Amino acid sequence: MSHSLQGLGQIVKLKGAENYEAWYKSTRAIACLNGVWELFTGETVKPTLPAKPTVPVDDPKYDPKYKDWQDLYEQKLDKYNTKYGRTLGLLEMTLEEAPKDQLGELILESPKEQMDFLKQKYEVTGYTAVYQALGKIWKNQTAKDYSTPIEFANKIKKAKAKLKDMNKPLPDFFWMWIFLHGLGNGYVSFVTQMLNLNLNQKDTEGKVKNPELDEVINQLIQQELHSAVINTKDAVKGMKMDNKRPDTGGLKSDKKKEKGDTKGDGCYTCGYINHQ
Repeated sequence: MSHSLQGLGQIVKLKGAENYEAWYKSTRAIACLNGVWELFTGETVKPTLPAKPTVPVDDPKYDPKYKDWQDLYEQKLDKYNTKYGRTLGLLEMTLEEAPKDQLGELILESPKEQMDFLKQKYEVTGYTAVYQALGKIWKNQTAKDYSTPIEFANKIKKAKAKLKDMNKPLPDFFWMWIFLHGLGNGYVSFVTQMLNLNLNQKDTEGKVKNPELDEVINQLIQQELHSAVINTKDAVKGMKMDNKRPDTGGLKSDKKKEKGDTKGDGCYTCGYINHQ
């Protein structure tokens, strides 16, 4: 049952801690698309019934606005229940097991309580989180493991940003070491250039500035793009040279000279001896 949800092609089913982050991002994207994410964050909560007047309707102290408040409450409750049903439907479709089995009695509680429970149970923290963030880079430490050096650089930037978001940042020199050592022999001159780039630059304390990872990656991207442009121009130039037909008739001036007698001085233009 889809519960009229959109974007279901993005579904990632939660199996456990090993794919919690992917599930969370997928669920958040679908929930935002369907306007129910604010229920998971607690920004939108179940409306509360307005306090019923303690005096009779005919009492002068009776607030005539109570009926309006009650009508408004019922409208808000209907709207909330519709969204709440969608959150339940989303959980049913994105959990490997039935929500009732994973959530227990929380299946009847607010979506925020449900999300908090799943986060506490499956979110990976500590060194395990660091390991997962670096997983692919540990296995593929060189640019040759990727389609392009730029993809390699972007993977490192993504892992760095991920750990920063998790409040577990690693020092910049660590990422720089992985990046520069992973580029391979074809980039020795580039690595040397980058390491020497800031030797003459100093910080406010007079210390030599170390090159920043983002700066070095941007330099690599510019170099790769420049090389691609040059290679394209060379390829086009080569194709033009290959397509140029050889001139088998000789030079035009030579052909004209063949018409006249070569004795003496001929015409200064065509070389023909009969006129000058």
